Amino acid sequence: MAETPALLRSTRGDATVLVVTAFATVLTDLVLAVLAVLAVLAGLVVAGFFALQQASRAVRVEQVPLHDTDHTDEERALLDAHIVAHRIDGPEHEKVLRELGVHEELAHERQLFSTTPEPIAHAHPRRPTGASPAAYSTMTVMTRFTKGHGTENDFVLVPDPEGTLELTPAQVQRLADRRAGIGGDGVIRIVPTRHATEDSVRAQAAQAEWFMDYRNADGSLAEMCGNGTRVFASFLVREGMVHGDTFDIATRAGIKHVRVVPEGFAVDLGPWRYGDEQGARRDGFDIMVRPRHGKPVPALTFDLGNPHAVVMLPDGIELENLDLTAPPDVQPAQPNGINVEFVKAVGPAHIAMRVHERGVGETRSCGTGAAAAALATRFWSGVEDLAPWRVDVPGGTLTVTPLAGNRVELAGPAELVADGDVSL
Repeated sequence: MAETPALLRSTRGDATVLVVTAFATVLTDLVLAVLAVLAVLAGLVVAGFFALQQASRAVRVEQVPLHDTDHTDEERALLDAHIVAHRIDGPEHEKVLRELGVHEELAHERQLFSTTPEPIAHAHPRRPTGASPAAYSTMTVMTRFTKGHGTENDFVLVPDPEGTLELTPAQVQRLADRRAGIGGDGVIRIVPTRHATEDSVRAQAAQAEWFMDYRNADGSLAEMCGNGTRVFASFLVREGMVHGDTFDIATRAGIKHVRVVPEGFAVDLGPWRYGDEQGARRDGFDIMVRPRHGKPVPALTFDLGNPHAVVMLPDGIELENLDLTAPPDVQPAQPNGINVEFVKAVGPAHIAMRVHERGVGETRSCGTGAAAAALATRFWSGVEDLAPWRVDVPGGTLTVTPLAGNRVELAGPAELVADGDVSL
């Protein structure tokens, strides 16, 4: 009987352990059940979110107003299909097409309205088959361009292999704008000579496949540009559009012969002539030029396919002191404008020059201007031989070589510095 209290104590202790164990088990089961319920709720929330997102995308159809009555119901339905296809991915695309009443064979049109279109390699992308005019008008037309320069006389080159791009003066101004556009002293359209609009240019097609359609920065047409011919030639060579070390290009000033040389390209600028040879031979000049804030000085005019007036600055006037922020005053006045070169002698057959180009302003270089400056200085020197001349311009150095038969060759570098796409 003495062992009875100990036995009771043992039994009570075991009961306590069992109660605690049972309570812990129930509590654990309850926690697991709560977690399971939360997991189910979380799944429902996520599923609901994605369902709402898909539903939102499905109904977010951007309507393009069609203000005219020239479009059929089929064209309107196709337009709606294109817009929806632009917004919706996956198998729902075909479902939406069916709901809009558009035949399934039109579904392939969706790829033409992708948010990531392939690069456009031509000036005027073709209108997709079956696309309505209103749908096509929502596309951005991109045009390829290349930026290049010759002794920092820079240009925007626009390839037009199909001859379908008609550049307006406003478009040229925008491309040449150094703040709001690409920036350049001029714009060159690269087009097959047979597609030129001028009869005199198309007549050159048998000899020169490519026409250098040159525009000044203000949008006006120009006959040609000496530095521009080298940049034009550099583009043709890079793109494999000409072959060999010699080839011809067409310009509004006639055929220009191009040679590949160590420093870049040499271009036979063709025949040149004095503006007034009789006056030049008699007086040594034939026109008067007055730079801004300066005094009138005599000048000699030349025609190298485009017009030039060359001034040899007298002692006491330095190139760097000229104000060329405005066009120099020229008398007699030139109705079509004229390029004006100011020259200082540096040494034998070596001159330095600054230029104000018509339709542009002061530029870092002018190829035909350098040729005119060398020819004028040679004339004033009294030694009219065929020795080459070095012409220093703010953008670099050019070589001018007089040729027999009153022709002249311009040689220098040409660099292509950037390629891209632009909306005109």
